[in-house]
Amino acid sequence: MDDDVILFRNRSGLKAKPDPVSLANDAPYIDPETMHDAKTAAPGYDIYALYGEWVSWWHDMGKPELATGGAFIGFCKKRHERKPMR
Repeated sequence: MDDDVILFRNRSGLKAKPDPVSLANDAPYIDPETMHDAKTAAPGYDIYALYGEWVSWWHDMGKPELATGGAFIGFCKKRHERKPMR
């Protein structure tokens, strides 16, 4: 309720938040060497947070088949190019 206005939303129209546990169980595996390369590609970023964003994107896209390590490193590079931390 905001002032004298009430906003109603139909629950069936809201998008449900994905369960983080189910996302993690279904996430593509990234080996430690690739995680190290991702840190180099996106210096200053929390690589594990970027991995979580990347997995969410992957789920939203319908879990396309991809070269896991290269796709994640590309995601990190793009993030760093758009908004460098250092």
